[in-house]
Amino acid sequence: MVQYATARRLRAVNDSYQQEAEVLLQLGIGRPTIARAMQVARRNGASIEQELIASGSIDADSYYASLARGLRLPFLSAIDSSLVNDDKALDSSFCRLAASGWTTSAKACWRSCRKPETW
Repeated sequence: MVQYATARRLRAVNDSYQQEAEVLLQLGIGRPTIARAMQVARRNGASIEQELIASGSIDADSYYASLARGLRLPFLSAIDSSLVNDDKALDSSFCRLAASGWTTSAKACWRSCRKPETW
């Protein structure tokens, strides 16, 4: 039973890398570049996107602008801080999500959204 669960988890991870690779191909990133980044991402436990940006293979602003274009959304390279409203109720919602057994990605989002002084 343990082997089946492990195989299922590995298949899910490989499927997520494959899905990410397909999106990156649609954005015009070359197959060899994606393949190299996927190898490093698997080894580091990161996303292909993270590895492409960290290695300098793609520029972050260009990548996110392409992604926004593909989703037919506007892209802003910076957000005016006066437009951001921090709400204590929002912070407590993240705390409840993280404590209630949500996925690792939800917890990672919660960690990345906290104020620096709470890190």
